[in-house]
Amino acid sequence: FSLDYVPLWSYCTRNRYFNTGKENEPINCIQLYYTGDPATAKRQLHVVGWLENIDIKFKVRNYRHRHWNHICWSYSSTTGMTVLYFNGKLAGNIRQAEPGHTIQSYEDPNDSSFVIGQEMDDIDDGFDSEQMFLGELTELNMWDRVLDNFTIKHLSECKEVGNGNMISWKKEN
Repeated sequence: FSLDYVPLWSYCTRNRYFNTGKENEPINCIQLYYTGDPATAKRQLHVVGWLENIDIKFKVRNYRHRHWNHICWSYSSTTGMTVLYFNGKLAGNIRQAEPGHTIQSYEDPNDSSFVIGQEMDDIDDGFDSEQMFLGELTELNMWDRVLDNFTIKHLSECKEVGNGNMISWKKEN
């Protein structure tokens, strides 16, 4: 494991409150990453959803080293609830203090970026090799809705193939 944390994916947007037209404006990000659990000599993990400076940490059990692991993270801006499933099993749920936090998107591609396996310090920039995912990632999908428990379980067991309507994993992509 990395000594720091390992980003699986990051989606960042420029902060419109500071729209001065200059580079290096503050950015807002949502990302999913993991870090080794020091209590287990990093044999087990904490999977963390990061939502604009809020860490939502879940301890996962039975991480399978050098094997395929399935992670499903959901966030509802309506309820403020964030839920993590690990290998088809509920790892935890946490209600954020203030529901209503939304994830912004922009038409201008220069104002947002989605990156796999790296944490951004700026839109498409500021990458650090110490904060890099090393391994294989497959079937990364994102939906604009929360999936039900049955679908998540079937996806984790490869009994169902799901393509996200926001980001869809396809071989040609």
